[in-house]
Formats: sequence, structure tokens, C-alpha cells
Amino acid sequence: MPKLIVERTSEWNNKARQIDFYIDGVQKGILDNGKTLTFDLEPGTHEIVAKINNRRSEKIQINFTKDETKTFKLAGFKYGSLVMPLIIGSVLIFLVCKAFLNIELKFLLALSLLAFLYPVYYMTLGKNNYLSLSNVTS
Repeated sequence: MPKLIVERTSEWNNKARQIDFYIDGVQKGILDNGKTLTFDLEPGTHEIVAKINNRRSEKIQINFTKDETKTFKLAGFKYGSLVMPLIIGSVLIFLVCKAFLNIELKFLLALSLLAFLYPVYYMTLGKNNYLSLSNVTS
């Protein structure tokens, strides 16, 4: 019998949230941060998708033959775990330079704003790509 293994990466930006996992439009499990789910499936084509609130991954069609095992990695959007440290770091550097060195590095505020807009895109227009499902084995 074919097996589907879904491994959720451990990441701090969605750490407290559970991700619902669907196979052929039916919720089959809930993935916590850093956890793995295994599903026994019938041979044939199946559609998989992961959802978190109104955001989701891209829908993926996979075909299983008898006794085949496929592994997928589930994570947040690309570079999602780097954005918040970038925002906080650039604002802190701006404030320290202004308070102690009397230097205003306004480009750091602009960088923070641009970095803030990146996740806003995935929470609005790019909500169907908020999560990433990638095939580890084929």
C-alpha cells in the first residue's frame, strides 16, 4: 500500500499554529510544529494541500503506484523566518545609532518597511502560497 509522509519543519513564525492537512479535499490530520504525519493511501492520483486559517499551500496532484512511498516537507513561505529578525534588527540599529551616536540611518527604516511588506503579500494576495509543500523523494 502506498504511503505519504508529511514532515513539518520547525519554525518560529508559525510555531504556535496547527496546520490542517487535506487529501482529496478531506481533512486527514493536523500537523504541529516539527511533527510528521504518515498516511496509507490507495494507488492512483491524489490531491494534497495544507491549510492554516484562510491561507494554504499550492494544491499538488501526486500519483502513487503500489507500495510507493513519497515524502513531502511542509514549511511557511520562503524566507518567512528571516523577515521578523530583519525588521527588529534594523529598527534596533536605527534607534541605537540615533540615541547614542546622533546618526540617523533612515535607509534602515525603509528596509524595515520593505521587509514588513513581504509577509503582508503572503497574508493577502499570495495567501494560496503562504505554506510550501515540497517533494523530498519521488
